[in-house]
Amino acid sequence: MNTKLHAVTDANGRSLSFFMTAGQISDYIGAAALLDELPKAQWLLADRGYDADWFRDALENPASQAENPATSPSNTTNAAIAVATASRSCSAV
Repeated sequence: MNTKLHAVTDANGRSLSFFMTAGQISDYIGAAALLDELPKAQWLLADRGYDADWFRDALENPASQAENPATSPSNTTNAAIAVATASRSCSAV
């Protein structure tokens, strides 16, 4: 079994928050889990696994509640939805 660590850091590389998923889980789950943890910034450096229209929209307008296809019931399992929902409280500073 593989795992992925999705992390938010500051400009100096210091960890602000993180979220771990199973290796086979889409990066969109990690992105959705950490979206509320992102600090205000002028730029974002991320892996191309996070490159999605819904993510860009959410970054530009956080209040828009852009629909995330990774957590939409039609595109994933209930287990993945539970992981994304539970992840909101899994951050460390």
